[in-house]
Amino acid sequence: MVSLFSKHKFLILALLLCSCSMGLEPHFIEIVALDKTGINNYALQIVETLELQEFLSHNLPNFIYLSDVKIMQKDLVHAALASQSFDHMRYTIQKNLHASFLNPIIAESDGVFRAGTFESLLALSAFYHFEKIRSFAEQQGLLQTEHNKRKLHVGIYGEIYATNSDLLPAVSHDNAAYVGSADVILLFLAGNKTGLPMSMNEGILAHEYHHRLFFNQLWVNNNSQTRWLRYQARYKPKKKIVQKRSQILLSATDEALADLFAIAYTGVTNFMAVSLTHEKTKIINDQRDLNGEFAKKATYEALALSILKPSLRKYCPAKSHNFTNAQFNIYCLATVIAKVFYEACDKDAKKLGSVALPLIHSVLPSIGRILDKNEPYDLELFFEEFARRSKNFDAVFHEKFCDQLKRRFVSLIINNRIPSCAGS
Repeated sequence: MVSLFSKHKFLILALLLCSCSMGLEPHFIEIVALDKTGINNYALQIVETLELQEFLSHNLPNFIYLSDVKIMQKDLVHAALASQSFDHMRYTIQKNLHASFLNPIIAESDGVFRAGTFESLLALSAFYHFEKIRSFAEQQGLLQTEHNKRKLHVGIYGEIYATNSDLLPAVSHDNAAYVGSADVILLFLAGNKTGLPMSMNEGILAHEYHHRLFFNQLWVNNNSQTRWLRYQARYKPKKKIVQKRSQILLSATDEALADLFAIAYTGVTNFMAVSLTHEKTKIINDQRDLNGEFAKKATYEALALSILKPSLRKYCPAKSHNFTNAQFNIYCLATVIAKVFYEACDKDAKKLGSVALPLIHSVLPSIGRILDKNEPYDLELFFEEFARRSKNFDAVFHEKFCDQLKRRFVSLIINNRIPSCAGS
């Protein structure tokens, strides 16, 4: 790729890298970004950033960008079971991470720095978006914990393998993932599909970033040996029914909140649609779209008892067995949970960000205390704490929230599992 660019342009890039000591300077970069008019369209856009030289010199305060990251599932399991704390586990994994520092190929043209390879374009776009996503989370007061303020590793073109001996990765392309035990977000290889690569989708990036907020808020507490032991138990093959149910409900809650955060950040409800354009993947978007048929008609009871209407069964073919079946699609329950908050906010993305998410994050520590006691997690514990806090915060919003619970979680209301919604 060096031959594509003239020598003087690379000299400008070199001078840019050497100017770190002169302080932050604005630079223009070309990235793939969402049309901010509210339409779910992406295009090459020129944006301004103050951190380009820090990004290129691996000196960003909040992120560490890596290339060709390879993570072994066997190593993750071993580190989780052999470590004494969350920090020790993450330190062990990150120290042995198979990766190299990211060195994107970019050059200046007409005052704009542009990528010379697709990987470099992905890296520039991710760098810009993650800075904005983190800033958004900070503005909403969602970075309370010490661990959320630490540097986050981002792997461009990351791969996950079962073991060192495997030739093919477990996940090969067109996706992104947050690996909590390593505190790494991986952006996988782009595939040959017609839609926008998921690793370039701002909604997907925001979704994965929120998984980090949830993980650090809920799990990471090095002062709680009980919580650490509870986390280790996730990696053990034999689990009691109550443990399986708690894990499924926690995962569904995690996915629901990540979708809400993505909607609040992008302002786009079906943010995945632009990436899931193939007929085989479109069904995923249809099931997750909070304005779609599934979100409108599915209920907690129908999923728990596996009595979905025939038109909805294609989205959730595996029975939940009251949310104890590992084959159950947790995103089905996540959609029902997210729909409650979405409707309570009048389908307003700004209200999701300014009202619902800050309240939700004020509730998450109470779930952590449930883990500290090694008690089973259930949704009524989450909803009750949220209802209690929303009642004191905004009576009108509280009424709307309780009304949505009555529509979609009717059994919890009838059995008085949400006392703060009684009489609402």
